[in-house]
Amino acid sequence: MPSRWPHPLILLFCLLWSAGLASRVSISPTTLQLQPNVRATQLTLTNQGGEAVTFDLSLLAWSQPGGQDVLVGTQAVVVAPSTVTLEPGATQTVRLARLGAPTLSELAYRLLITERPSQAPGVTTRIQFSVPLFDGPAEAAGRTPGASPPLAETPFQVGLGADGRVTLSNPGAFHLRLNTLEVRGADGWQPVPLLYLLAGQGRSLDVAGIQELRYSQGGQTRNVVVH
Repeated sequence: MPSRWPHPLILLFCLLWSAGLASRVSISPTTLQLQPNVRATQLTLTNQGGEAVTFDLSLLAWSQPGGQDVLVGTQAVVVAPSTVTLEPGATQTVRLARLGAPTLSELAYRLLITERPSQAPGVTTRIQFSVPLFDGPAEAAGRTPGASPPLAETPFQVGLGADGRVTLSNPGAFHLRLNTLEVRGADGWQPVPLLYLLAGQGRSLDVAGIQELRYSQGGQTRNVVVH
C-alpha cells in the first residue's frame, strides 16, 4: 500500500531533531543524486553518541499524485547494507545503485533510515531520517548534482481548486526545492513544512483561506498573491 505523508515517524523525526536527539547520528550528504553516467552513489552514517544504535534502511519511490507525497516500494535502486549497527564513534558507508538502464526523465526516491527500538526497559523513542534521492540527467541542464536550478528557470504555478485548497505545481523537468514557504490567511503569516515540488508534479496546501504566499529558493524571496 502506498504511504501518504505526513507519516508518524517523519513527524517524530522532525520533533526529535529540534530536541537534539537526532544529533547522535550524522548523515552526509543529506541529498543524493544519480545521473545517466553515474549509476551509484553513497552516504555516510556516523554515531556521535555514547551508545550503539541500529538502523534499518529502505528505499521507496516518491511521487506527488493528487498533490500529496506518496511513497511506494521499489526495486529500481538497491541499498547495501540494509541494516547498520553503529558502535559509539563508528562510521558506516551505505551504497545505492541503479539496477536498470538510465532514466530519460528525473525520478525521485526517499531513503528511509529507521532506528530500531531500544531493548532497554521504559519509554523509548525512535528516529527516522528521510534522505531524498534523485535520478535523472541533471548535468544536461548544467546543474550541480543535487542542486536546485535558479528560481527563474523552474517557476512553480499556483492554482486554487474547487475545494478551496491552493496547489503548487512544478512544470519543470527537475525537482524544485524551496528553502522556506509561508502562507498568509485570516490569522496572518504561518510557515508551511513544504520543501520539494517534484518534476512535473506538485503539492496541495492543507491550509484554508490562503491569500498570499511567500517563499525563498535559490537565494531569492518572492511573494505571490492567490487569486
